[in-house]
Amino acid sequence: PFYYTISYTWGDEQDTVYIIINDAEMTVRVNCDYALRQALASEASKYLWIDAICIDQMATQERNHRVAMMGKVYSRAAHVLACVGNHADDS
Repeated sequence: PFYYTISYTWGDEQDTVYIIINDAEMTVRVNCDYALRQALASEASKYLWIDAICIDQMATQERNHRVAMMGKVYSRAAHVLACVGNHADDS
């Protein structure tokens, strides 16, 4: 399917928020939430791939397998969005 990938910095693991994905609540880092909001504001594809959500971070074997496949995931995306963080006051 037609999808966009999102590349971003993970940020502080203690700095988290709750989000709803497919009617399920999950915790993500603030930077992930910000990157998702930016993608949605830009009217990106409704199909987004972001590692923190699409890879089960608690399942070590699955995570290692999926991380090894990230090159393919990014290369097959219609677009790759990069989020470098919040705007600075002077930017």
